[in-house]
Amino acid sequence: MLLSIWIALIISKTADQPVWQIDLADLDIYGHCPVAVVSSDLLVVGDEDNGQLVFMDAAGRELKRAGSKGQGPGEMSNLGMIQWCPHQQILTVTDYANRRFSRWDKDGKLLAEHPFPNDRLHFFHFVDDHRALALINWSGHMPGEVCLILFDMKTRQRKMLFQHKQDAPKKLAQFQSNDRVFGLLLDWEPKLKYAAGKGFAVVNWGEDKRLHLLNFSGKKVARPFAVDLPSYPLTDKQVDDFLATIGKNIKLKGMARPEYWPAVQTIMMDFSDNIWVFGWRPRKNAPIPFVVYDRTGKKLGKGKTSELPKVVSPDGLVTMRETEEHNYLEKHLVTLNIN
Repeated sequence: MLLSIWIALIISKTADQPVWQIDLADLDIYGHCPVAVVSSDLLVVGDEDNGQLVFMDAAGRELKRAGSKGQGPGEMSNLGMIQWCPHQQILTVTDYANRRFSRWDKDGKLLAEHPFPNDRLHFFHFVDDHRALALINWSGHMPGEVCLILFDMKTRQRKMLFQHKQDAPKKLAQFQSNDRVFGLLLDWEPKLKYAAGKGFAVVNWGEDKRLHLLNFSGKKVARPFAVDLPSYPLTDKQVDDFLATIGKNIKLKGMARPEYWPAVQTIMMDFSDNIWVFGWRPRKNAPIPFVVYDRTGKKLGKGKTSELPKVVSPDGLVTMRETEEHNYLEKHLVTLNIN
């Protein structure tokens, strides 16, 4: 049985057939492009070169721009992430160069700016006007415990929601180039991943196939359950292919790699607070498997997509396809197999 992503009707198109495609070069947008989807006909893309938010419709027509390059109020220098919160109806922009967050409405009006915390926190997600989820020591290579916290921007207080205790930090793999030694955080190494819905978060630790559903008091809203995704053996060829992306004749030192890829590559939340969990390709050019759960952990279905999405939109998956000269935003309709 096949169901659409909103469990409403059968869709005959596959993930390989984009519903629409936008060439961002037509808007003079190049390089790193964070993306947020506000509605089925309103997208926001970050223009890194000009420090602006570009609002556009699904046909790629520019509607307006907000912000400018710089360090003053309403100005941005390094657009790391754009998030749309459907429950608050607010855009949050992470600016790493200015070390602050800015918050905007869907009309492009600046609402507030918050400086980064001095703490070593990573991967923020605002849950209201002054509180945000964040990770501490998000990788198994960092000293100390790996944690998800709720951080209050006003009081600077933090509340522990999830904690993974480890005996000792794992050693980074290293490679040497021109007498310099570089540390590598590899795709298959353990990391803490999470996504947030209205009043709850879902968490996964890279060496564990389980999902943990927690409210913002840190209490479990469901039993931890195993994610229904395959975990493939990590082959020597995959290691060699990875090294080839770095450079020729690269040799790794100190790498203690696992036997298997982690089951979970990333977690995303849709506008209805359904949980989308994406795995890894079993081989090059193979589709990416995913599974969808509701906010209680009930499985809604499984599917495959040709590309890892930037975001789950109200009616499809929005992906970025990159070539040497162009970045293409594409929306794909997908189907869920119920089994």
